[in-house]
Amino acid sequence: MSEKTVAPRTWAELPARKKAAVWILLALGAAGLLTAVPTFVFLLGMSGSVSPMTALPAMTIYSVMILASLTDIVCALSLRRGGRWPRLVVTLVPAVALVLMFAAMVLGLIDSGRYTPHQLPFGTVLLSAAGTVLTQGVTVLLVFVPVGLLWSRAARPYFGPRSTESTP
Repeated sequence: MSEKTVAPRTWAELPARKKAAVWILLALGAAGLLTAVPTFVFLLGMSGSVSPMTALPAMTIYSVMILASLTDIVCALSLRRGGRWPRLVVTLVPAVALVLMFAAMVLGLIDSGRYTPHQLPFGTVLLSAAGTVLTQGVTVLLVFVPVGLLWSRAARPYFGPRSTESTP
């Protein structure tokens, strides 16, 4: 059961779900940059007044958000031009970003617990880290919406094997 597909050549010929994924990726990338860059710059300016161990988890979270947002924008532009590789990148980057953000928060909270009179319970550390990632990384989490659109059945012909036939 092999289907011969020809890649669309214009924006109007692209499937609606792919167009929606491109617009969502652009919007999430822009929103991520608008929220993460000023906070990261603020953290850099504040790094002289706090210890590096205190600022490192937050700086890691925001630098991961910046990289994920830039990746979203690059992938959206490549998808718009007919690229096929961004589908895999857009699928993997949010998952890796969430793991890195969560690990940075867990390690930062465990480290900050060393200076308290009593040790923080590990369940509290995990819950606090998850809450931080869910609130600060919402733009990274929402990228799973265009991922679903790009892997849907309607988008499959666009990403399937390309025909060698040329259309006039």
